Amino acid sequence: TPVVWGMLQELTAANLRGRVFTIFSSGAMLASMVGMLAFGWSADALGPEVSLVGMAAVLAGTGLVAMLLRQHEARLRVGAVT
Repeated sequence: TPVVWGMLQELTAANLRGRVFTIFSSGAMLASMVGMLAFGWSADALGPEVSLVGMAAVLAGTGLVAMLLRQHEARLRVGAVT
């Protein structure tokens, strides 16, 4: 997203910016390819309805993990300040 790209540009040292953007783009492309491959296989093996529910569960799980990690990071930051 544009917000992430902007943050990457601001937070990355100028001499490393190209490498960071390349790794970030490659990771995003790899994740989308793996997702398409997994959905195609599961849709063929299990059916499209089950596959959609499974992918929704994976997305919800990823969001939950991200939320928990963010809360943990916030607790660590508060502990470091005191």
